[in-house]
Amino acid sequence: MILNKPVWSSYAIASLCMALSLPAPAANSNFDQGVTFFKAQRYRQAETYFATQVKNNPSDLNSYYYLGLCCQREKDYARARTIFTYLSSQSPDSEAGRRALISLNEINLASPLPASTIASAASPSSTNSVVSSSRTTNSSSQSASMPTQSSSGRRGRYVPSADELAALPAQEDIYFTGSGTQILVAAEINRHPVTLVFDTGAGDVVVGKNQLAEMGLKLDMSERPDARTAGSSNNSVVDVWRVPCEVKVGRIVRRLPISVLDNNQANPLLGQSFFKDFQYKIDYPAHRISFVRKGVQNDVTASTGVPFSWDPEAPDKMLVVININGRNCPCWFDTGNSADGISFGRNTFQKLGFSIPIDAVKAQTYGVTGAGQCSQFRVPYVRFGPIDKTNVLISVHDDDGLGKPLLGQSVYNAYEYSVDNERKLIFFKRRGHGTD
Repeated sequence: MILNKPVWSSYAIASLCMALSLPAPAANSNFDQGVTFFKAQRYRQAETYFATQVKNNPSDLNSYYYLGLCCQREKDYARARTIFTYLSSQSPDSEAGRRALISLNEINLASPLPASTIASAASPSSTNSVVSSSRTTNSSSQSASMPTQSSSGRRGRYVPSADELAALPAQEDIYFTGSGTQILVAAEINRHPVTLVFDTGAGDVVVGKNQLAEMGLKLDMSERPDARTAGSSNNSVVDVWRVPCEVKVGRIVRRLPISVLDNNQANPLLGQSFFKDFQYKIDYPAHRISFVRKGVQNDVTASTGVPFSWDPEAPDKMLVVININGRNCPCWFDTGNSADGISFGRNTFQKLGFSIPIDAVKAQTYGVTGAGQCSQFRVPYVRFGPIDKTNVLISVHDDDGLGKPLLGQSVYNAYEYSVDNERKLIFFKRRGHGTD
């Protein structure tokens, strides 16, 4: 591929000279290789080496800075902002931190954006949350209805600015349709109506090109996809484009990247990027989701709740521990899994010491990448926090692409529940009773 020679301003040339004068880590081949490719203006290759270096050595600020410069040269301004903001806020007195601030100013001159749409990463949860948007494809992290993308898209992981968060409504009730284990909400994407599945197992708003065509919505997408990912029903890997869009549910309006699949064979999804900045309560009898913006007083007063964490291997997944027939099992809390109580990949199921009974029934499953096969049967007992459930339907997928098991709605849909993202607790309330 022939690279066009970039036209740089004197400001950009100055920042390049400063970057090349940063002291290199001693005897580090990843850093040295990255600098070699950077000097040759082969920024995509250089980025791979710098990303590897900062993953292996999170304290290497110089490699962070070079990684940001690679994104800047590739005009991936959203991700460059994320990295430079991280550096300038986490290490403002270091040489790399000071130069990151200069680079931020340069980006704002080259690509000014409204304050409400500039991504800020002042307090990422870990160094990997900055690096994880590397362009190298990764489809290992998966979920019930949509795996966590490798955020490897050219637009990077979505981090809302303080201005955008402050503009969100303090409270909003929306009403959903669906029966049993389905939660379907009315939404708009770029003012085009669409019905989305409320899915705690999805990292993004997810829709297919086929569904965009049905909506009559055309989006400006690059020729090449931003990432590749896999679904829950089989091991097929599909292309993903991450495209900034306006998504509206009730009075909540957000400008954020959505994930567009070439052909989505499941329902479109409303994922964590849309509602992660809220606490929310699911009221099944009223068919209502009550959102309360983080930092606003809500009505959850119980002193105890079921703890969850954000899975370090898949940062958009809510990780909980359940007990199956007396054996503890980590699962992803997945409201998008409406097919059964718990979904497993075959290898994961066997590693936990379980075996598929001989009377299991073969069934077909469907997801974003198409159909797959699974074995279905029931287990006598599942406990999840205050919930004791008997005769729970289990699916074990032939293709082991799920990652961790998926805890579906049939286990907890007899309860109202509130998710407190600030304290990382889930509060369950039995219908007609107090909070458990």
